[in-house]
Amino acid sequence: MNFCSAVNQDYKTYFASYWLYVGVPFENEGEAIDLLFQFIVSPKTNITTKSRAVLVLFNLTKKYPELKNEFRYSLKDQLNKYSKDFDKRITKILMLIEQ
Repeated sequence: MNFCSAVNQDYKTYFASYWLYVGVPFENEGEAIDLLFQFIVSPKTNITTKSRAVLVLFNLTKKYPELKNEFRYSLKDQLNKYSKDFDKRITKILMLIEQ
């Protein structure tokens, strides 16, 4: 059984906050990456969870640079859909990815 299947669906979004503060455990990185991408692209995910998922995935792209293209496209897809602050954060992350 994977770690996500044991958690109630209503609480899965809390993983983004937890991973932001303590990091993603190595043994759960694959599932975490999938879940974080789902958070970013889902219109049902609230903006706070999206923001935290973006930051966690940005940190993971340093370890796994092959994620950068998918991450970049996911972020660009979210531009101009939410708040100006969220757009600013995404734009800043996009600039950092390009470096």
